[in-house]
Parts: sequence; structure tokens; C-alpha cells
Amino acid sequence: ILYSAENPKKLRAEIEERGKFVDALLPELLSITNVLSKKPTVRYFDSREGIYDIYRETLRFNGQPIYKWMSSAWFDDDLFWRDFYIPTRMEKKIGVWAILPRNEKTLTFVKEDALSLRQTRMTSGDDFVSDIMLYGGRGIAIFSFDEMTALVIESQRLYDTLRFIFQSHWDSLKH
Repeated sequence: ILYSAENPKKLRAEIEERGKFVDALLPELLSITNVLSKKPTVRYFDSREGIYDIYRETLRFNGQPIYKWMSSAWFDDDLFWRDFYIPTRMEKKIGVWAILPRNEKTLTFVKEDALSLRQTRMTSGDDFVSDIMLYGGRGIAIFSFDEMTALVIESQRLYDTLRFIFQSHWDSLKH
């Protein structure tokens, strides 16, 4: 077998030819992407750090409120919550509207509302076992802190529906 080197200029010509082929396909590929981008996306997280990533993501939406059904006041790491997340959220003027079950732990939590740009309303009983958070105008996060898992769905239509349900629930509760 005899091998010989090709002229390197041939490589450039081949790359340019493939580039023209991609350029010709690009409009069609982009149209497929645009159609797909209207569909909901779903992401799964299975760690404490993954849950923190979701909360960090909420900080990208300056001035847009967060709506939450909370099972309890979950603060496992003061460095993350009190030293980073809450001050950053407040700096970005991201308020929180939260619905929580009425119990000793949440009654203490509610006392800090004015200090943390948050409004809460209470429900009776401890019926919530998971948390649901609406953020960024289209993000829905569902958390199970006991299992240390979370699911994020990005969908305008699902967000709008849950936002309506949240508002109805909020309005039904006493101040």
C-alpha cells in the first residue's frame, strides 16, 4: 500500500463545499427548531445542588414575581438561602407570593415577610407535601425536598393555567 499526501488546499475546498450545503439547509433546520420551541421542555433534577440551580435560574428574571405553593419553610443551608439567594432576589426586585400550610414553623417564617420581599397566605392543615413554584413568566418547578428531586417544565400555556389557579387560591385565602 502506498500513501501520498494530498494538497492541503483540497481540504479547504471540501470544507467550503460542506459549508455551502449547511447554509442551504439552514433555513429549513431553523424552521423545524421554531416549531419545536413552542413545545414544553422538561428537565429533571435529583440533587440538592440541582434544586439550588433552579433557584439560581429564578434570579435571571429581574422584577418578575415568583408564585409558590410551599409545603414548609425549607432552609437547609443558611449560606445559600440567607447569604446568597434571598439578598440577590431582593436586589433584583423579585418578590415572592407564597401559600403555606399554617403550622408553628411557617408562622415563624411569615414573620420575616417584610424583610424578604415576600407576601404569604396560610391554608389550614398540612396537605402540601411538595412545593410548586411558578417563575420567569413560563417556568414551573415541582420540588420534593424529602426525595431531593425536582422537575422543571417550561411552557407558557401550563404556566398561565397554574398562575390562574394560584391567583384563585390566593384570593380565596384570608389576609
